[in-house]
Amino acid sequence: MNVENSCYDVNGYVRFILNGVEMLPNPRNGEKRNRNFSGEMRQIQTKDGIIKTDERFCNFVVPRDMVEEFEKNSIDMWAASEPNEDDGYLTRFSKMKIKFNEYTKIMLVEPNKEPVKITEETSSILDNIRIRNADAELGRSGNPNKRGKYSLWVRTLYIYQDLPQDPFAYKFEHCDDAPFDA
Repeated sequence: MNVENSCYDVNGYVRFILNGVEMLPNPRNGEKRNRNFSGEMRQIQTKDGIIKTDERFCNFVVPRDMVEEFEKNSIDMWAASEPNEDDGYLTRFSKMKIKFNEYTKIMLVEPNKEPVKITEETSSILDNIRIRNADAELGRSGNPNKRGKYSLWVRTLYIYQDLPQDPFAYKFEHCDDAPFDA
């Protein structure tokens, strides 16, 4: 079943369905993080100074066909500093926030394997893995921020791990004597 990118309303709650979303990786130098599934405490610089936060989130590229819907629904977005070289398009980004509760379902999908449910305890593995893309159902927060923009919260998230890009991923795939317990 192929579901289109879409925006819909459920009893006054705005929801977005996004397919094949590009998730941003964390930089290797440890500066500004693009993912914090684990909720690791960190310090961030804001215009009001340095604050400490353990916010769980993942930054992503807003699909081109959804930018207008995000704008219409006042979703918090920011633009790339430089336009795309190929067509001059200014890529937009947004943040999905994560709260582990009975309404949230996060699954890690590896090729040829059953999806694995990610819990609060196992979420740290998502901070540094290679992600090919993700399918997401996101809900708009109930209250806007100071700028009148709304956050997005994960309802359902299927993360597709990019194993072919990992040079060691298949090394132990069919090996019963891996040097660690799975």
